Amino acid sequence: MKSVLLLLSTILFSTTVSAQKISESKVPTAVLISFKDKFHDATKASWRIENNSGYEAEFLIDRTKQSAKFAKSGKWLKTKNEIKVEELPIEVSQTIAKEFAGYKIEKAEKAETASSGIVYEIKLKKGNEIYEAIINASGKTLKKNSKK
Repeated sequence: MKSVLLLLSTILFSTTVSAQKISESKVPTAVLISFKDKFHDATKASWRIENNSGYEAEFLIDRTKQSAKFAKSGKWLKTKNEIKVEELPIEVSQTIAKEFAGYKIEKAEKAETASSGIVYEIKLKKGNEIYEAIINASGKTLKKNSKK
């Protein structure tokens, strides 16, 4: 019983401290340099520290909200921005129609990582059923999770 309570409290604590807002002055110089090199047109950046393992910036480029994650070393890890359903590549739309027939797209995001390239993170809903899927640009489903 004690181990169950310990596990539950650990999970609860870890979710509450998983991302903490910080001021730009607390972001390591290497991260700021990497951010400014990669996103030189970014405006209105706000920062969070993620599980004490890296940093995430939310910012605007041409009035489009984006986020980017960086390792403590300054290495860029991931960029993500919300897109309109109409902006999905035809291959991704075809995969959704085939694998998720009857589901409505709640949210579509374009994500890019150094290791995976460009992928699309899609949240789909049908009734009480919710799926989150990651689909690459050629339409291959890389991951799908049910969030019932």
